[in-house]
Amino acid sequence: NYIGSEDLISNEEYVIERTIQAIDEFSTEGLRTLLYAHRWIDLEDYKEWADRYHQAKTSLTDRKTKIDEVGSEIEGELFLLGATAIEDKLQEGVAESIEKIRRAGIHMWMLTGDKRETAINIGYSCKLIYDYSTVVILTTNDENIISKMNAVAQEIESGNVAHCVIVIDGATLGLFEANPTLMSVFIELCTKTDSVICCRASPSQKALMVSNIRNTRRDLVTLAIGDGANDIAMIQSADIGVGIAGKEGLQASRSSDYSIGQFRFLIKLLFVHGRYNYIRTSKFVLCTFYKEIAFYMTQLIYQRFTMFSGTSLYESWSLSVFNTLFTSLPVLCIGMFEKDLKPVTLLTVPELYTTGRLSQAFNIRIFLQWIVLGACNSLIITFLNVIAWGETSLSDNTLYPLGIINYTALIFLINIKCQFVETHDRNWLAFASAIISSGGWLLWCCIIPRLQKQNKIYDVKYGLYEHFGDDITFYATIFVLISLPIMLDIVLKTLLCMIRPSDTEIFARLEKRSEIRKKLEFGAYNEMKQGWTWERDPGTFRTYRDKVFSSRSRTNSGSSSKNESRSENGRTRTNTSSTSEPDIPNITRSEASPPNYDF
Repeated sequence: NYIGSEDLISNEEYVIERTIQAIDEFSTEGLRTLLYAHRWIDLEDYKEWADRYHQAKTSLTDRKTKIDEVGSEIEGELFLLGATAIEDKLQEGVAESIEKIRRAGIHMWMLTGDKRETAINIGYSCKLIYDYSTVVILTTNDENIISKMNAVAQEIESGNVAHCVIVIDGATLGLFEANPTLMSVFIELCTKTDSVICCRASPSQKALMVSNIRNTRRDLVTLAIGDGANDIAMIQSADIGVGIAGKEGLQASRSSDYSIGQFRFLIKLLFVHGRYNYIRTSKFVLCTFYKEIAFYMTQLIYQRFTMFSGTSLYESWSLSVFNTLFTSLPVLCIGMFEKDLKPVTLLTVPELYTTGRLSQAFNIRIFLQWIVLGACNSLIITFLNVIAWGETSLSDNTLYPLGIINYTALIFLINIKCQFVETHDRNWLAFASAIISSGGWLLWCCIIPRLQKQNKIYDVKYGLYEHFGDDITFYATIFVLISLPIMLDIVLKTLLCMIRPSDTEIFARLEKRSEIRKKLEFGAYNEMKQGWTWERDPGTFRTYRDKVFSSRSRTNSGSSSKNESRSENGRTRTNTSSTSEPDIPNITRSEASPPNYDF
């Protein structure tokens, strides 16, 4: 572009005006701008300034303030040279990722150091701002800024604004920092808007915004994501910090809770792994309380038959290993491997993330439901046991078989409920866990009579093998006590699913249909294509197996080659000794038969 003649270039006012015009044009196009200026300094003046700057950098008190003061001394009286701009492209999938995050009900804020025009242009390109959005710009030039913010808040509450975006710069944020009233009104407004863009914000102002949100609305969870060293303070101030390892270094990744390679990977981190962890933690806590209530409530119910004397329904050894040996695997498996929906469903339908955002899988109502269910199962098992076995048994109605029936019913009930009724992703681990836990208890019942001596209260040594072990009603009672609570639980869950199904239950049925599953896979292709198309590395078991078999084959081949070499050496020595015999006449090659060679 034509800049002007030499006379215009030497005119400082013209250079400043043309530079400002170029910066506005570059910012409108979404480019990052950089100003160039120079100043001639005497060597003595520079040495004197460098000494004071070194003292400011090594100061132990007010280091930042002193560095700013000394740095401002040399940054004055500069001669403007011009401005440059570079294109800072968005990463692949940023706009689509932000759109899905917004669909999940998460509010997105952009805190940047760019100019206002550049920040707004980036907001349009990454779909933080739509064509129909109402963009409210807050500046220090507003006469009554608090009235402006209150008016915007009222418009949002009345529903007159379809999509509102607040744009604020660092100078205005500095004004709010000095006035707590303005800051509280601003934060309250930001929580009501759809998006907020903070431009020309310093690292400390980014961290301040996150801290104010956390202090004002303690029910909200904040997540900060950044890729540079200037984002460290913001990442560490948030509840969850995510760093992007990229061209700007690894400082943000090292200071964060999670590190990803690109922004689009945040979708899978939140919607798949984050939701799975929430569901697993919720199920783990609920199943843990359920099994404890179901087991120890039986002890409490039994006390009414013993005048609350404190007599235990269960033998002491079995009582002490209930949580350790027989009911630890069910809750651990559901807490580590539960997957209520497929990843493609969660990535294609971001609205399913609201299960965790709104605490729909774990809250007071659900917790009380599990507690009541555990108490009801205890009542059913204990009272039916007393009626079916304790009052009608003809072989042995003492305390030990009563406790064995209760214990066995509870072990099978807890394993079946945790591994098959509540678990959606049933695999071989669920079956193995149930078999190990339930089979381990049966094996324990067979072994403990051989290990324990005579007990005055519980007939452990002779009860199973000599009294009630061959009574068919004993096993029939156990079967009834296991089946009845499970059937009632399944019927209750079926009725709730038919009358008031949740979003998870609806999509669990939909994703089993081939035509719908195909659409879900197409919708999540961009996020899942790496796992679908790239060649996978062999697993750990396969790697070590190949190493073992390859080492064995090398060992076998080495030993066989040694044996062959030994046989070759033996044949060579034999041939040499035979040719050295003096009685053998010399025979020409034409007269001799063709030699045999071993290759």
